[in-house]
Amino acid sequence: QVGTKGKRAAALMHPHHIVHLVSRPRRPLRPRHHSPFTMLCSKEILALLSALWMCTVAFTVIRLSSIWEDSLDNNTWPAKPSVEVNTNIANSTKHPIMTLSKRAIPPAAINSTTRTKILHAPSKPLAINDHLICSDNTAETIRATGEHWHIEAADANISMYNLAAGTLGVQITSLSSKSPGVMRSFAGRLALKHQQADKLLSREDNYFHAMSEAHHDDKAPEFDQYLGCDDGQSPSGTAVVVVESFHGGKRNMWHSLANHHGIWLLLQVLDVPPSEVTAILPDKFGTPFEDPPRFVSDVLWPMHIQTNKPSSQKNCFEKIAFMETNSSPYWSLRFIREKCSAESPYMKEHGKFHEEARDAAMSVVGLGQKNTTNSKEAGGEQQSKVVVCYMSRRLRPGRTRHFSQDFDAFMEKKFDDWASGYGDSIEFRRLEFDENVPFASQAEKTYECSVLFGNHGAGLGHMIWMESGAQIIEIGNYMACETYYKSMAVWYGHDYTCFSELDGHKIKHDKNQVYQSLNVTLLLNVLDDAIALHHPLDTPG
Repeated sequence: QVGTKGKRAAALMHPHHIVHLVSRPRRPLRPRHHSPFTMLCSKEILALLSALWMCTVAFTVIRLSSIWEDSLDNNTWPAKPSVEVNTNIANSTKHPIMTLSKRAIPPAAINSTTRTKILHAPSKPLAINDHLICSDNTAETIRATGEHWHIEAADANISMYNLAAGTLGVQITSLSSKSPGVMRSFAGRLALKHQQADKLLSREDNYFHAMSEAHHDDKAPEFDQYLGCDDGQSPSGTAVVVVESFHGGKRNMWHSLANHHGIWLLLQVLDVPPSEVTAILPDKFGTPFEDPPRFVSDVLWPMHIQTNKPSSQKNCFEKIAFMETNSSPYWSLRFIREKCSAESPYMKEHGKFHEEARDAAMSVVGLGQKNTTNSKEAGGEQQSKVVVCYMSRRLRPGRTRHFSQDFDAFMEKKFDDWASGYGDSIEFRRLEFDENVPFASQAEKTYECSVLFGNHGAGLGHMIWMESGAQIIEIGNYMACETYYKSMAVWYGHDYTCFSELDGHKIKHDKNQVYQSLNVTLLLNVLDDAIALHHPLDTPG
């Protein structure tokens, strides 16, 4: 007796089955049929799909760029929501005011009921016309659209402000003494990043720059180390935490000025005067600044702090303020400033930066007090002399955007011959700055310039020391003109010309952006026009 398996085995061993299996002719192999999945995995199909995907991405980018340009032409702007400001409350308190519907609530009025709720602006963004653009992005409107919340465990108030697209301003206000560990856990970088993501970035109307997950010497300052108090300490003073661009040691003048402009705007929004700032940290980027000055920060520090002394306080601050940015106000707001007149609130706000920067330079290096060479005696009367300054880059080894050696010698002679044609009516200065020229001397030599021209480069940033109404002429490509020194010139109240945007400029340069030729006659004509704006002189023969 066998079971079922045994019966099957016995049946297979039957002679009939054995003969059948052995003698049966083998069937021919069937052609292999590829499944749809197998066909998709073939190299040819994958290559085709990859090409289609790249074409789709390229079309989308082009379409979005077109929509963006159309929005600018139609005077629309992806700006933050407009918020109503209660001026009565704003005038009676130094705390930022946030309007929710029709009710204004200063951070000081946040109680246990409102602490867990974030105050925010209406969720529907508005298309802004020229009038609103030029009245927006001032300290008052930025302050009004700030976001505020309280951290119970750290007993601290957090305020975040959208200073510009890609630029975030933050203030941490400690209301009582908490240990460094507690403060870093609940109000440190990672904690604030998560809170910002929960409270702001998840909203449809979000327009805030996202905090970085880790500190970055050039974009995101390391503020955690200054949080919290030791035993027996009570929070006091205000610290401004900055990055390397603020200092200017490894970054060029444009980047340093851009960072100073952002910090200046943040302190305007926070309504914190230099007299209330205790320290600018860390020490390697902040106080004390060098004397004699070597970098931009060594001249502009009076804009942010009253005294240039080392601070013994390294933690337990009542307020800590800092800025995070992927760019700067110069980049992100360059489209707005072209639409606004010099008398608009927007231009007046940012024009103050230029005024205060010159005042700071006057107090630190005595700018404009040493001598005045831009005048001459004519008929017994003091007559203004036009000082034309050429910012040369030939002392900048390894840099780009300079004249080739042969062309440089040719241009030098052309400039000298052109200037001599004016006689004593103008003073022509060739500015050649490198690390061997003291920074104070660089500022002093540029201070009296009426006309400043040269190739695109950091040296043009010295226009910060010049009086408003000067002529700036930049030789560069379109993107360089649009993005960098054009923004500075407009905010500082200068007239600006991008030579490479003029018809017939005939600029030729190699792949390293070393200039081989340009239309010299056209450039000299532009300089003639710039001089005529300052002093109606006869054009030299």
